[in-house]
Amino acid sequence: MKVESAMKKPPSAPVERGKRKRGRPRVGRGVRVISVSIERGLLARADAWARRLNISRAALIARALRVMLAAYGER
Repeated sequence: MKVESAMKKPPSAPVERGKRKRGRPRVGRGVRVISVSIERGLLARADAWARRLNISRAALIARALRVMLAAYGER
């Protein structure tokens, strides 16, 4: 056997449907990380509100977006 052939990686097999990668479970269609600029005072108020609700900043923003979209007829 040649050294080169022994060092080659075997072709990767496709991931089976039943197996998933480690990490957070997918919620909905998954997530996308974005960068948003928010006024410091507004961010401080939002963080305080999220702490009172015992949720993350991201969860608070997502919840607020859902409420706004529902109020204006978007889904």
